[in-house]
Amino acid sequence: MAAIGRPRLRRWLVRRWHRTRTITTVWLAMIVVLALHLAVSWLAHLLPEWQTSETLTGAAYFVFGLFAAFTLENARVASGRVQELLKAGDADIVTLYELSAAFGPDCRDELRVLLDEHLQDQIDFRLVDFDQSTGSFLRIFDQLRDLEPAGSAQEIVYGQMLATWSQSGERRKQIEALIRQHVSGIEWFVLLSLFVSLWGLMLAPSAGVVTTVLGGVLMAALAAVLVVLKHIDDLRWQESQAIWLPLHRLFRTLDLDPYYPGLVLESKRLVPPAGQVRVAQYDSPYPDMTDKEIVVARVDGRGKVDYEPGE
Repeated sequence: MAAIGRPRLRRWLVRRWHRTRTITTVWLAMIVVLALHLAVSWLAHLLPEWQTSETLTGAAYFVFGLFAAFTLENARVASGRVQELLKAGDADIVTLYELSAAFGPDCRDELRVLLDEHLQDQIDFRLVDFDQSTGSFLRIFDQLRDLEPAGSAQEIVYGQMLATWSQSGERRKQIEALIRQHVSGIEWFVLLSLFVSLWGLMLAPSAGVVTTVLGGVLMAALAAVLVVLKHIDDLRWQESQAIWLPLHRLFRTLDLDPYYPGLVLESKRLVPPAGQVRVAQYDSPYPDMTDKEIVVARVDGRGKVDYEPGE
C-alpha cells in the first residue's frame, strides 16, 4: 500500500505545483518557513541553552549565497536563451505565413492550419517536453515541399520559405538542448543541505524576540530564493509576460483565436487580454492528448473567462 501511495502522492504534488501560480508558491514557502521558524524557536527556548558558532554561521551563509547565486545565474541564462529562441521561432512562423501569400489564398489557409496545429502541440505539452511537437513541425515541411513555384518571383519566395523553416529547425534543436540543462540532483542536495544547516544554526535558545523574528524572515527569504530557482529551472518564472502574451499576439497575427490550456486559466497563472479565445480541456492525465476538447470562450475586461456551451 505504501508503495502505491507514494507515486500517487508524487503525482498529486506535481499536479498542484503546475496548477499554482509561481508567485503564490513563493509567498506560501515564505509564510510556511517563517511560521515553522517561530514555532521551533519557541520550542527551543524550553530546552537547555547551547552555544552556536558565529564563525560557522557566517561561513555557511557565505557558501550558501555563493552557490545559490552561481546556480541561479546559470538557470536564468538558460531560461533567457530559451525565451529568445522561442520569440525568434514565433517570428519565423509569421514570416512563413506572410510569404505563403505569394502562392495564393488557398496555400496560405492550408499553411495556417498546419501552423495552428504546431502551436497547439507546443502549448499542449509542457516546455520541458518541447520535442513532442516535432511531428507537427515536420508536417509544415511536407506542405512546403509539395509547393510548385511558378515563375522566378515564386521561386525566390519558395527559397526564402525553405530557409526560414530550416532556420526554425536549428532553433528547435537549440531549445531542446537548453531545456535539458536542469539544476542537477547533487546541486539541489547541496543547496538544501546548506539551507537546513543554516536553519539549525539560527535556532538559538538565547536569542531575543527581535533576533528570532529577523532570523525567521531571513530564512523565509532564503526559502523564496530556492522556490524561484525551481520555477526558473522549470521554465515557468514570469511565464505570463515571457511566453503566454507573445503567443496571444502571434495567434492574432495569424488571424486565429488565441489558444490556452484550461488548467493555465483556471489556476490564474495568467490573465489573458479581453476577446475571444480557445480553451483546451484534457480529460486524460498528462501527457495523453487523445481526448482533448477545444471550447470557445470570451474573456472580459477583467480577465474573467466565460465559456460558451456546445463548443
